[in-house]
Amino acid sequence: MKKYFEYLGLLTFAVCSFYYTTKVTKLMNSKDPLMVTLKQYGEENKSVCKEGYIKDGEAVLGASGKELNIEESYSNMQGDEFDKSKLVFNELTCKINLNSVKDNYIIKGNESKNMVSLLIKVKFMIVILLKLRQVY
Repeated sequence: MKKYFEYLGLLTFAVCSFYYTTKVTKLMNSKDPLMVTLKQYGEENKSVCKEGYIKDGEAVLGASGKELNIEESYSNMQGDEFDKSKLVFNELTCKINLNSVKDNYIIKGNESKNMVSLLIKVKFMIVILLKLRQVY
């Protein structure tokens, strides 16, 4: 019976030590200057998702956002100094995206960027190029 309590005490001590080790590790990592820099950079460079809208069967798409994955970026840079090329970002997707508006007409793209896309049918262009080649 005495051995039973000894083993139970050792098992309890081992479980508690693993628990407190992870807590202490997280606390020490949060005090690391690299982690503080990553948190500041993440808050400054976070871009939120700009939602689009659907009106009368017509859709206007928004723009997805991004946020810094602090844990993965920290593990990439651990032991080094801050390096922007080792940062890892997570994409924030919008509720209204290309997959969710398949039954609606898309009348506009992102309203915050004034850009134009040109769509060209490839088969048509090949036929025109072949006819031009035949002429010359």
